[in-house]
Amino acid sequence: MPNVMAALPNIGGASVQLAQVNTFPYLGSLITKDGECTTKFRTRLSRGQAIGASLKKIWKSHSIPISTKIRLMKALVWPA
Repeated sequence: MPNVMAALPNIGGASVQLAQVNTFPYLGSLITKDGECTTKFRTRLSRGQAIGASLKKIWKSHSIPISTKIRLMKALVWPA
């Protein structure tokens, strides 16, 4: 695939020059210069794994009813 970013002109204002970056977050998605969405999936998976790890004590707790754990799982994982 040709490097499309090399052909773009420099963009800036009166005294501000915008920097060209490879990735940037926009509305919850990670935008890349080549338009691939694998980074987006990896980002979401890593966020989900981090949240799951932080809730480990809740999942292993015997004092919290299973019905509460199921409601929590539905609220966090399955969209409405």
